[in-house]
Amino acid sequence: MKHPGRKALIFVSASIAFGIWAADRINDWLGIELRDKNIPQVALLQLTPQAAPNEPLGVFETISMPADSLGDDLYLEAVRDLASALELRTGRSPAIVSDAEPRTPARSVALGRGSSPDDPQAYILRYFSDGDGDRLELAGGSRLSEIHGVFFLAEDIRAGMSEKELRRLDRRVAPRLRHRYVDLGGVGIEPDESQWGNDYSHHQQAFQDLVSSALETDEDALEKALQQLRIYLKRVISYGCNGIVVQGLLEFVNFDRLGDGLQVYPRDSPYRRRHQALRYAFGRLWALASEMGLKVVFKSDMLALTPPLEDYLRRTYGDLDAADPQLWEAYRLAAEELMEAFPQAEGLMIRVGEAGSIYNLQGWDYFSRLEVTTLPAVRTMLEQLSQALAARGKTLFFRSWSVGVGSAGDMHTSPETYREVVQGLEEADLVISTKYVMGDFDSFLPLNPTLFETRGRRLIEFQARREFEGFGVFPNFMGPLHQAALRELTDSNPSIEGVWLWTQSGGPPRAGPLMLYPFRGFWHGVDLNVYATLRLSWNPQADVVELARRWVNQHFSRDPRSADDLVSLFLLSRQAVRLGLYIGPFARRQVVAMGLEPPPMLWIFKWDIVSGASGALSPVYWASRDAWEEAIAEGAASVRTVERMLDLALGIDPSKVRDPRLLAQLVRSLEYQKSLFEALSAYREAFLSHYRWLDTGESAARHRWQRSQEEYRRLKSEHESAYGDDLDFPAYSFFAADRGLALAHRGPHMAWTARALLAGMVALLAAGVPWLHRRRPLSGFGQDVRLLWSAFCKPWTLGTFKDRSRSGWLTLGLVPWALALAVQTTFSSFLSPLHALWLVCCAGVFLALWLTLTRPLPAWAAWAAVGAPLLLKAIVTCAFLSIRGPDAFWYRFWTAPDYRMAYLATAAASSLWMGFTVAAASRASGLKGRQGVGSLITGVGAALVFTAVAAQAVGLEAALTAFNDEMAILPMGLSRILGISTHLNIPADFPFRLFWIGGASCLGGLALRFTWLSRLRARFAA
Repeated sequence: MKHPGRKALIFVSASIAFGIWAADRINDWLGIELRDKNIPQVALLQLTPQAAPNEPLGVFETISMPADSLGDDLYLEAVRDLASALELRTGRSPAIVSDAEPRTPARSVALGRGSSPDDPQAYILRYFSDGDGDRLELAGGSRLSEIHGVFFLAEDIRAGMSEKELRRLDRRVAPRLRHRYVDLGGVGIEPDESQWGNDYSHHQQAFQDLVSSALETDEDALEKALQQLRIYLKRVISYGCNGIVVQGLLEFVNFDRLGDGLQVYPRDSPYRRRHQALRYAFGRLWALASEMGLKVVFKSDMLALTPPLEDYLRRTYGDLDAADPQLWEAYRLAAEELMEAFPQAEGLMIRVGEAGSIYNLQGWDYFSRLEVTTLPAVRTMLEQLSQALAARGKTLFFRSWSVGVGSAGDMHTSPETYREVVQGLEEADLVISTKYVMGDFDSFLPLNPTLFETRGRRLIEFQARREFEGFGVFPNFMGPLHQAALRELTDSNPSIEGVWLWTQSGGPPRAGPLMLYPFRGFWHGVDLNVYATLRLSWNPQADVVELARRWVNQHFSRDPRSADDLVSLFLLSRQAVRLGLYIGPFARRQVVAMGLEPPPMLWIFKWDIVSGASGALSPVYWASRDAWEEAIAEGAASVRTVERMLDLALGIDPSKVRDPRLLAQLVRSLEYQKSLFEALSAYREAFLSHYRWLDTGESAARHRWQRSQEEYRRLKSEHESAYGDDLDFPAYSFFAADRGLALAHRGPHMAWTARALLAGMVALLAAGVPWLHRRRPLSGFGQDVRLLWSAFCKPWTLGTFKDRSRSGWLTLGLVPWALALAVQTTFSSFLSPLHALWLVCCAGVFLALWLTLTRPLPAWAAWAAVGAPLLLKAIVTCAFLSIRGPDAFWYRFWTAPDYRMAYLATAAASSLWMGFTVAAASRASGLKGRQGVGSLITGVGAALVFTAVAAQAVGLEAALTAFNDEMAILPMGLSRILGISTHLNIPADFPFRLFWIGGASCLGGLALRFTWLSRLRARFAA
């Protein structure tokens, strides 16, 4: 080799330049940065004590109602509620009579009388005094609006409407928003305790027993579902609801309009019999909702599939190309068939931004797939389906929710992408439904900027059962925040037509408490949010403190002192949740990574999994580093706030409340919250102190970390002991936090181990420096070390060395590989057996091929050629690990771009140096350079093939989860939600791709290694 030193210098320079370039590209891809964000400011509301109304109200002798409504169960329920309110205020219950009966000059409430408003959602209240007596008339523009008016009038009277105010009544009341939808609540969900726990599936599993295995309707189950639905709908209608969103599309259609009608399901298909039974059963349910005056909207994820439908689509169109208008013909005809099967339907709601395994029910042939990910696909779908529904006078509702996959992945939060979605569709019968915040239903989020876009009709989504905040199992009054959002959004955007309020939906229903609204568990905090949000959708300017008082009076107590204490408790609840479940200095900043915004509650990811992953905790501390003491103090403040709430609850006399058992549930809820927040407060102090030490090396931070983690273990153990088997108040999951603390505990030891290994490797190489051996002869081991140093620095000189003994081969082979393996296991804190096993297997595959293919080389030269540069990689890794251990490495890797670039650049350069070393050593030892490089590439390719086969055999997601659970790099909740591969957009066929890359590397390496393959390649090229 001519001028080897010059070539080596050029190669080193090129390798470093390549490493810097690759690191820069990775930095751009990660795109980790902090930004400011504009969070809605909601003042902490104060209660003004209010005495019970003592001003007398004149007696009403009768309530007359339309004769044709006497058999209307819902109407009668509203009238009885009004009669109860009048009895409460006057001491006398009015008689309920028909307006067909002869009138008497008595004071009465006359329902359905007087002039009706033109708006079917409005009602008019007027008080008259004439020769026929005094009467309060209430007339609605529709039956449902009249029922709303009766319920609201009862509320006003119960809340203390004075005689003077009543006599002056002459007003028209209309809701600010015309659509006030809810989900199905807990209707039809079986509270099977054996299925509750750590099931992170998002499938509601409602109405599972409605249709038997014989594909016939279970009439008992249907009657039970009808009874539950009736109870639920009466409640939400009394709060102001006028519509319901229900699941279903493919479960009800046979594709009879497609082709000859038998394209998807043959005439004898069991799907047809099942759909017939489902249409009958659910037709009864949705007919009940329609009879009660509600609009019914069906919803489905896209692409919705069954095995026969997927087979038909693939046979007809090949790939499932969602941008192809022809693909949507089947769905367009399915939507038409659905509307015909359920004429009471208002329309169809679809979502494309989240789908897949966690929404699919195992053993159920109806599933979804995340295929509509591009803007052309979304627009094609909307054009096709909206036209089909509009032709039948129906509405297409489109949920803009998306999780960042594809060009449409940011349509939920990007005004630019949103405009591209709706452009040209403004005139279509299309309503866009969007979560009110810029993200999921977390706190500390700005209002969704797309909701300020006036193009298209809009629906705002709210959540009453806050999935990320304990699933509503402790008080969490959302009224002030929902009011602030509604005021600003409706004032800014006249295109907003309504709200869709989730009373049960959101998150995995069986991973949290066994709470089914309003049937099972402590759901009353959720009920307060349902009531307040629906009432605010009528009037966003309403007094939320008064709304809370009215709800407390209705459901807990009318005793003034007790009611004041309960209202004060609920007004404090948001502060407690914000302080206890969020780390304020982090939550108030916007973190961006890989083009996505992690949630503001990243240290609990997700729902009930307290995180210990470096990928979650590093940015949390990084954003809080200048206010880390404040972040710790917030945890203690949250506990004090809950203690104050608990004192208020314990100070209430059980004899002053409607149901002492409900008060006891509230106390139990607050005791649970206190236990949880104490454990979380200790954990936040532990990990923030630990990261403070990683960041600064302060000994005080390290002592604080060691002290607080002991407190955390005690409080966590008490929390798990008290609530570990409690389905109503389940303990949070701390397995990920414990894993993170186990790794953190070993961190200082791993730092010293890395320093020792680094010193040993440097000493080993330094011992081979030539000038140290000029005055005395080298021993056998000394000669081996000298050879290792030469392979490390001057591989082109290996040909000057003589053959080695067997012990020399072992020294040259085992020492570098053993040191490299020790460094890698130090990197995982000796807590990842899978990582170590994978390394050993890959090394074994590589070495077996390497030693076989380089057989013409002396064994010592083959060992030295790969062992020496392997030491370089190990030294680079050890240098980074020696600074406070693996946790410090990951902290800086996630948060410091310069550090990340330095590591990635040196790691890439040291890897490339192995290729130069192998080529130079091969040429110096009698083998052509390209043959040595070919052997190296073949060995690396074989290791890739082994990795691909192992990942495919185990399952890609299972393999990634197992590695991550041991090393705690990414949040461990990822695999329990959509999966690591889906969140990181790793294709499902990645093992196959890796297999082909590895296979191609093997073939290319063999072509370089063997002359006959090179000649064959040249012949084909010619």
